[in-house]
Amino acid sequence: DHVVFDAIRAEDPLLFVHLGDAHYQNISANDPLLYHAAYDQMLSSPRARQFFRELPVEYVWDDHDYSNNNSNGSAASRPAATSCFRLRVPSHPLVEAGPNGSIYRSFDVGRVRFVVTDQRSAASADSATDNASKSMLGTTQKAWFKNLLSNSSGMLIVWVCPRLFQAPPTVGGDSWGGFTTERTELCDFIHANCPGRVVVLSADMHALGIDDGSNHDYATGGGEPLPTFQASPLDITAVAGGGTYSEGLFAENGQFGTMEIADTGGSTIGVAWKGWDSSGAQIASHAFSVAV
Repeated sequence: DHVVFDAIRAEDPLLFVHLGDAHYQNISANDPLLYHAAYDQMLSSPRARQFFRELPVEYVWDDHDYSNNNSNGSAASRPAATSCFRLRVPSHPLVEAGPNGSIYRSFDVGRVRFVVTDQRSAASADSATDNASKSMLGTTQKAWFKNLLSNSSGMLIVWVCPRLFQAPPTVGGDSWGGFTTERTELCDFIHANCPGRVVVLSADMHALGIDDGSNHDYATGGGEPLPTFQASPLDITAVAGGGTYSEGLFAENGQFGTMEIADTGGSTIGVAWKGWDSSGAQIASHAFSVAV
């Protein structure tokens, strides 16, 4: 029931992008009732209930609300998670039909294309060898993702990326640092097909950070810096985290971020990122233009 939910509502945003861990029930049993109870509990506090009632929310899970900590596509609770998401969560149309498909999708707002990726329900185990066969997205979703990237001319692409994007190579890591082969593959694909038009909304670190892309360049040999906004923990315990962010890293409870788009129909689209605390004080910002 944190006041941060009131602060976000006061911004009157077009939509709110929620990048996962909406509840921390860590459900490991294939029991739909447990997921329904988790959603009910999440909506039970007055401020959160009003927040979700009044704002359009584009929500994708991470580990603690998909299954349990560091979970992947082999989670026993996967069928209950995927089916209950479809019953309880409003969203743009999901790409995979049927009750047990992954929950990725995309939608456009003007010339901005939001690509919402599911980085849990088709993911390899963290412990798998970090090579071309290890995937956070899975074969089907990755092919869909690449197709969107290569068929988005004239668009600013916002990659909704629930797992921590900036992380050093880490054997068995639950971030993109444990999936470096695939991270480089995707960044090389971006560099070849839509260079300079992808920005990243990242999460799962319990801290707010903004980077101009200089510390998020994972293409082979560099050359494709991806501006990245590291989402804040809202009302979950903040953690100092790690990594380098050009505009700073802030680990306090009750933080959130805003993204403002300025598009007059010309050859560039303006982006303004700002980080806030729940009192309304601005703590970070970064403004840039994207050539489309």
